[in-house]
Amino acid sequence: MEVSDKQLLDHVLRVQIPEAHLELTMAAPFDQATLMITAPYTFRRRGVETRLLLQTSTERDPDPVLAKRILRAMNWVDQIKSGVLASEVAAHESVSSEYISHNLHFGFLSPQILDAVLTGRLPPHLSTKAITRMRGFPTEWSAQNELLLR
Repeated sequence: MEVSDKQLLDHVLRVQIPEAHLELTMAAPFDQATLMITAPYTFRRRGVETRLLLQTSTERDPDPVLAKRILRAMNWVDQIKSGVLASEVAAHESVSSEYISHNLHFGFLSPQILDAVLTGRLPPHLSTKAITRMRGFPTEWSAQNELLLR
């Protein structure tokens, strides 16, 4: 039997967010008992937005869109290093030169970030779109790891 989000929310009695962990108190559906669920969390600030991210030990499936973008960018880097102009790469890929330049940093990600992408350990707020929008992306691997993995 599948339970809808509304049915789950109907059983929530209280949500507290003390420092370091979230506490969710729920009414058990078939008796008078209550159930308390706790989960560690962190706050992630990005500009004016702050997100509460639950820390889970479960790994996600690798993001296929992000993996494809990384592989394409690595291929572009190899072509450019071999002497092909970025405009020629763009024409061959049927994309604009601006698209290549906005996504080329995916070809220079640190080994730790590549491992996190392929094993599904990249933080959930980091999508292809979120990384693409980052301006002034660091070239040093330690700075990348600090930005994306913490």
